[in-house]
Amino acid sequence: MYNHKQKMKIVCPRCGRPTGVMVMPGQTVLRCFPLWCKYCKCESIVSFDGESQRSWSPEPTA
Repeated sequence: MYNHKQKMKIVCPRCGRPTGVMVMPGQTVLRCFPLWCKYCKCESIVSFDGESQRSWSPEPTA
């Protein structure tokens, strides 16, 4: 089994509230992950490199 203290929740980059997605720092890597926030009802693309979370916004198309 794994240590529950090592888990952390990914936060919404728009409203800053925690989502239901759990990651284990140092073991989980997410790239261009579509994250849905149930609080602000928005989907954001995020990346998690095992230590820190980054939000990604696509280039605007003209």
